[in-house]
Amino acid sequence: MNNSNENEFNFEKIRFIRGQGFSIPIGLVITASFLYWVLVDSITDDFLLNWYISILIIIGLRVLFLDRFVYQPVLARKYSRWKIIYFFVLSVTGVAWGYIAWTAFPVAPLHHQALMGLVFIGLLGGMIGRYSIMPEMVVVYCLPFILPFTIQALSAEHHFSNMLGWVMIAYAVIMTPFCLQMKKVITNAIHANIDLKDEITQRETVESELLRMATTDSLTQINNRRNFYTLANKEIQRAVRYEKGCCLMMLDLDNFKQLNDNYGHSGGDLALERFVQTCQNELRASDIIGRVGGDEFAILLPETDEVFAKEITERLREKISTSVFQHENQEFSFTVSIGVVSTSNLINVTLDSLLNKADKALYHAKASGRNCTKFVSI
Repeated sequence: MNNSNENEFNFEKIRFIRGQGFSIPIGLVITASFLYWVLVDSITDDFLLNWYISILIIIGLRVLFLDRFVYQPVLARKYSRWKIIYFFVLSVTGVAWGYIAWTAFPVAPLHHQALMGLVFIGLLGGMIGRYSIMPEMVVVYCLPFILPFTIQALSAEHHFSNMLGWVMIAYAVIMTPFCLQMKKVITNAIHANIDLKDEITQRETVESELLRMATTDSLTQINNRRNFYTLANKEIQRAVRYEKGCCLMMLDLDNFKQLNDNYGHSGGDLALERFVQTCQNELRASDIIGRVGGDEFAILLPETDEVFAKEITERLREKISTSVFQHENQEFSFTVSIGVVSTSNLINVTLDSLLNKADKALYHAKASGRNCTKFVSI
């Protein structure tokens, strides 16, 4: 088990203990109240009242400490420290129960001794149910009251009291393998849950990566042709619905084949990457960019008129043409030709028709000497 899974396993053990809610603390309060009522005639009021108040405070502190761990995940890194402190709190609680057993049993009537035996057997069973995931907690909690009760019962003169001691021993012996079996079952369940979470996480990661590969250009990390068409079509449908204009740009790197010949494919790839980075720096978050060919790109500008489109395209074209890039200790630069179609009326307009118009404008820009922008309106 790696450290991550071990930390999660430890944390899940605490969640299992805490997952039983407040039923156990409430049950302990009821048990302490019942024992107080049973023994009130056998022990002096001040002593019994002080014990009762003390046990309530200890139960409350234990609940607060456990909750603090569960609801503040940062403390999961301090599991060992938490375990030591909680062991101490449990042992103090067990000693408090054991103290009343040691003090009250010898002076209590036989029927009160029997009720005390039922109380402590119930405590042992309840703690096994709650802490079986960590049997050592059952030991540090229950041993401090089982031993005093058993010793006092076996050393008493009455046969009935002796029988209570043997019953307690027999019950503890019977419940030990049950506790260990419960630990095994719960541990296997927690491990299975952790493995299932890991499998789901891995599957989600794989699905996310497959989706990225299916929609993203591997070199430039922008939309590939298919995903650009999907996103652009949705945006055009939205523009038609709300009667908004848009502009579509087709961009092509000038003399890209010559750049590849001069600097190799690695140089060509670098040029494409730098081109895309420049575009992303100049475009808005709402703009949609995609690689639709080897050195051909398309950009859809939602809610954009021709004036604003000219401003964007000229700024982009000038930024690219004036940039100098480094490749294998060599400097190089390149330019881009841009064809733009703008429309304020999208009725009967499709993405294919816009691409066709923008492509013709791009061809016109190439024929006009490259490194320029040509516009066409619909």
